[in-house]
Amino acid sequence: DKDRTKFFEFIVPIMPYINSTSSYLKLKEKFKEENISEDFLRNVSLRINDMRLLLNISNEYKIYKHKINSRNINQERLLAMIIYKNFYPEDFAKLHINEGEVFETFSNKTKYINIKIDELSEKIKKKDEEINEYEIKIKVEKSKSIEELRKIYIFKIFEKVNNNNFYIEGKQYFLSNIDTFIKDDEFKVIKGRIVTNDYGSKITSFEDLENKVNEEFTYTQREEIILNQKNKNLEKLKQDLQELKDKQNEIKKYTISEIAKYDSSEIFKNIGSKNLLQFLLRDGYIREDEYHNYISYFFEGGLTKKDREFVLSVKDNKPFNFEYELINKKEVINHLAPRD
Repeated sequence: DKDRTKFFEFIVPIMPYINSTSSYLKLKEKFKEENISEDFLRNVSLRINDMRLLLNISNEYKIYKHKINSRNINQERLLAMIIYKNFYPEDFAKLHINEGEVFETFSNKTKYINIKIDELSEKIKKKDEEINEYEIKIKVEKSKSIEELRKIYIFKIFEKVNNNNFYIEGKQYFLSNIDTFIKDDEFKVIKGRIVTNDYGSKITSFEDLENKVNEEFTYTQREEIILNQKNKNLEKLKQDLQELKDKQNEIKKYTISEIAKYDSSEIFKNIGSKNLLQFLLRDGYIREDEYHNYISYFFEGGLTKKDREFVLSVKDNKPFNFEYELINKKEVINHLAPRD
């Protein structure tokens, strides 16, 4: 019994036909007749490491394309939907009944946008307050500048009369009270009257003095220059305010894709670490306003889900805002009665 015969199993190694680094070439081969960019194929190929999965994606794509049968179909977005279906079949099935992670992401869009609009509204309010405070400050500064300008002309009158007082229509003006008659009402009187001495003899007029003070500009022109002078800081504040308002209007129209580029951590909170799904949503391959066109039969001329929601909102007397975008306007009109 020392002689023994040993039998060993022959192990046959199985080499994967493709992996995530080589699947791109197979994808390119399968979809060479389709209008699908190489960049998209490269991106998704990094997640495909099984030939059966690749073949299933290819076959389902052909079936869906044939069944949907629409000239307006975007082939990249259809392929994205099929990839989503194969990687996350349970969530894809829930999408048909308005459930699941993708549907929840779409539903959270309005909530997210409203939060961002509220944040910007607070910033706009603070910027408005800052501008108002700055305008008051500028008004005070301009007022001081105008008072200083008026003093120049008043001092010129005192220089001309060579005394510490002068008269206008019998009213006496003292140098010591100069701060009172540079005010609007008093200065208006001085501008339009003849300056006399103690005996009522004419000494000068305001018009005679203007050329001696400044040959290029009259007093009125110099005052207008001060009043109309733009403040660079104020202009910058107003520009910042307008940018905030523009951003607020822009955010109202944001798609999931645009929100994700703005703040992906918040909008993809429920999706978690599903990087492929985040990529398909973030880059706009799966869109909230048209995904339904890629998961069921398409009947030319029918209402889209987005159009249907608008029609129902009108009939329920809960209209959406004016920025709501309609897809098939003619069919929307046909679904609305005159009383709506």
